[in-house]
Amino acid sequence: MNYLHSLNYDTITEVCKYLSCEDIYNLNKCYSHEIFDSIMITKILDRIEKLFKRKDYNTFINFMKKTDCCISGSYILQCILDKEYNTDIDLYISMKYLIDIKELIKLMNIYGVRISNNYTDENNLDAIELNQESDFLVISGIYGFPNEETYNHLKTDLFSLDQYLFLEKKIQFILVKNDPINHIKKDFDLDIVSNYLNYENGKFNL
Repeated sequence: MNYLHSLNYDTITEVCKYLSCEDIYNLNKCYSHEIFDSIMITKILDRIEKLFKRKDYNTFINFMKKTDCCISGSYILQCILDKEYNTDIDLYISMKYLIDIKELIKLMNIYGVRISNNYTDENNLDAIELNQESDFLVISGIYGFPNEETYNHLKTDLFSLDQYLFLEKKIQFILVKNDPINHIKKDFDLDIVSNYLNYENGKFNL
């Protein structure tokens, strides 16, 4: 590992182009350097951009910057391991940003919105209220429906809707009373699962 200390920033960057996310992650465990986090963040953001259309990607990133939320859970782990499963993006966010969540859902045309296991009409999001007795609240939605007409048609057949919900990309807004990062550190048992991506001090952090 002494050899790595002699490499400059540009050389490490070039070498990492040929490494997987998992390789970079493991290398960072042995040889901690901010460049590895920077490269991992770029790879994660590239993957998120592929998931969303360009306009929606910009909307989503601006939302992250505004609300101090963070992505954690299996999605970050999948990025690290270069895997892709049909799982949702867990977005941990303070309860005080509920209005911003409603706005994002409308801007990105997120369909199939539900609280717990109950479906709700995306046009009636203003009816969503927080239960102050709960430690957290989960609002789930599906990103990627072709159009509202398709969604309304599928809503008439729960089996078809459930199949569509299973196949499409899901976003889960996990609203917490306290700081999202503290919530993750407190509730997650494994370090690799507790990795998170957030925007703070003018930059993304991992």
